[in-house]
Amino acid sequence: MVTVYTTKNCPACDATKNWLERRGIAYRVEWLKESMEAMELAQAHGFKAAPIVVAFGQCWSGFRPDLIEKIQNN
Repeated sequence: MVTVYTTKNCPACDATKNWLERRGIAYRVEWLKESMEAMELAQAHGFKAAPIVVAFGQCWSGFRPDLIEKIQNN
């Protein structure tokens, strides 16, 4: 399962969710500021941008269509 930690009014978050949807990749949305897990990931990896995406043992921040393409086959 893919989790997208998002914020309000976030173009990168919207783009990420749209790419996932267009590729038929199931995901769930969590609010970044309400998730201790997301805050810990951001701190541990130095992430400064939303969204934070967790997918199949990987995590990244920002809109990353290259990484979405890689997880499409999982």
